[in-house]
Amino acid sequence: IKHCEKSHTMCHQPAGELPTHIIDVEATGDARLVHAKGQESKYAALTYCWGVATQSVALKKENIDALSSNIPLDYLDPTIKDAIFMTRALGLRYLWVDALCIMQDDSDAAGEELRSMAKIYNNAAVTISASCASSVQDGFLQLRLTREWLHPYGSVQLPYRCRDGTLGRIENFRRRQYNGNAEPINRRAWTMQEQ
Repeated sequence: IKHCEKSHTMCHQPAGELPTHIIDVEATGDARLVHAKGQESKYAALTYCWGVATQSVALKKENIDALSSNIPLDYLDPTIKDAIFMTRALGLRYLWVDALCIMQDDSDAAGEELRSMAKIYNNAAVTISASCASSVQDGFLQLRLTREWLHPYGSVQLPYRCRDGTLGRIENFRRRQYNGNAEPINRRAWTMQEQ
């Protein structure tokens, strides 16, 4: 990302306006919720499948103060933890996750944020897509079996050390060679707007 921003005119993005709420992941330990409306900074946005399970932690009126103080990573679902790990690895301080950044029990506040979804994803420096996870419980940084239907024309595979110490891989391939239609993320209605 740093190379692209320095070397490619199209990739250089100024800091965008932060959404109303965003997760500050700067610390090496836990994270915290920040009220950031009107501030500018680079951030990552997460797109993922909630699945049938309820989120372990979601922003609600009764816990906004607690989440603003501290969000223990041990309380978070695997997909959210993986997104925090990736955000830190990318050198970004902020992460936007719908369940933690949209008030889940206030329809007026939620409606305002939902109307801003296109802007939220557009202003993000990068969108992390947990495309292989069917639910927030699955996580996306783990060993995956190669599926030929995903990339029938081959890919570049880079070794990657997973959080649990196992050796995984990151696969990079050209968009036109990637058939992601069968990925769980593409079974969501919001995915089209997020892309």
